[in-house]
Amino acid sequence: MAQSTNIPTGMLPSMDELRDAAATLQQIRKDTSTTESSLALDYIADKLIEFANTVERRVAA
Repeated sequence: MAQSTNIPTGMLPSMDELRDAAATLQQIRKDTSTTESSLALDYIADKLIEFANTVERRVAA
């Protein structure tokens, strides 16, 4: 069973900051020539966006 940790919302990065970080990673990915690095950066960007959406829903609840 997953354990939940309560983090004060003031300590969380803003959703815009997370999405900006993801956009930056996606731009770096476009400039990256190796497939392996490109896939890794894409994965990280997707996880940041997923995290931003999850946190946004929890904060709104």
